[in-house]
Amino acid sequence: MSVKKVIGKVHLYLSLMFGIFIVLLCVSGSILVFDHDIKKFQHPELYKVSAGNATYSEIESNIKEAYPKGKINRIYTPDGPFGLGTYLYWVKEGKTVHTLSIDPGTGEINGNEGDESPFIVWLKSFHSTLLIPVYGIYVVGWIGFILAFILLTGLYMWWPGIKKTIQGLKLRKNAPNSYARFSSWHKVIGVYTIPILLVITLSGALIPFYVGMLGWFGIDSTMSAEELTLQPTPEGELPLDVLLAKLKENEPNNNVLSQIRYPASPEKAIEFRTKRLQDPGFGSNRIYMNQYTGEIIGKQGIDTTPGWIGKVWLFPIHTAVDFSMFLKIVYALAGLVPVFLMFSGLYIWWFKRRKRRQTNTNEHLVHKPL
Repeated sequence: MSVKKVIGKVHLYLSLMFGIFIVLLCVSGSILVFDHDIKKFQHPELYKVSAGNATYSEIESNIKEAYPKGKINRIYTPDGPFGLGTYLYWVKEGKTVHTLSIDPGTGEINGNEGDESPFIVWLKSFHSTLLIPVYGIYVVGWIGFILAFILLTGLYMWWPGIKKTIQGLKLRKNAPNSYARFSSWHKVIGVYTIPILLVITLSGALIPFYVGMLGWFGIDSTMSAEELTLQPTPEGELPLDVLLAKLKENEPNNNVLSQIRYPASPEKAIEFRTKRLQDPGFGSNRIYMNQYTGEIIGKQGIDTTPGWIGKVWLFPIHTAVDFSMFLKIVYALAGLVPVFLMFSGLYIWWFKRRKRRQTNTNEHLVHKPL
């Protein structure tokens, strides 16, 4: 059996085994590209932005008044991609976490963004884990690698040689039957969309494995619990506005603050996620600060950790979270291409299989003794 036939068999069997999971992940991903836009359409009142510039202290005071037993555990700033121009505060009250949209001009609470569609909440969980506990994110990652391999084997089987490349990129307009038409569409659409599909697929597949892969090259991108443990002082935590002033003073190159993550316990450091102007909006550069003294006790980022630039870009590239609406539409349409490739490929396989059976039946009848 030739190499091309072996690769064709691998392409076919992987598609048959994992095709339904690939289709479900691609369809859910195409919907989730518009996650924040859907939210804004459903609840436009949550994204009110007034003139002015409220301080963190003013915002905290308003939250304490509305949720006296609540504890702030995360803040997304208007400069990040998630709030769409507003602050998003995660406020934990008992076992409930409220996601509050805050007007950055007045500091007033626009509303609780936690009223997100249950379907979207479920879809996010399904897309990232297939609803498999603990190891689901890694299963989805491996399916992403399998899809990338299917795409590359498909490209190998399509390759007609240098002289016939242009011809191979054209649809067969005068195809004699449905098999030839589907085969032509399957190949041409697949080849044209492979670059963007590989970008989306591999960026998503690498997310759960990237930090571990850095370890293969001896790059330790994690910080131990001991490094981030500190001693609380009797005076208590410094106000957030004071901590941010110290952050700006000591980290002038991290121009934009994207997230603030409060520690889970008083002995742990507060975490600021920042970005440079040329970085995507997710803010994956991390600065850990002693909230009692304002001292920076640890950093993870492009300037301090080799290979970190990949981590900074993987999530934004995979989700298009900080992209224009035009690019989001391109991403969503590209995400639907594997659905077409799956069903057109099944039809091609079924047609060839039926043809083969008919041929075998005819040969049997011809050679059947009278």
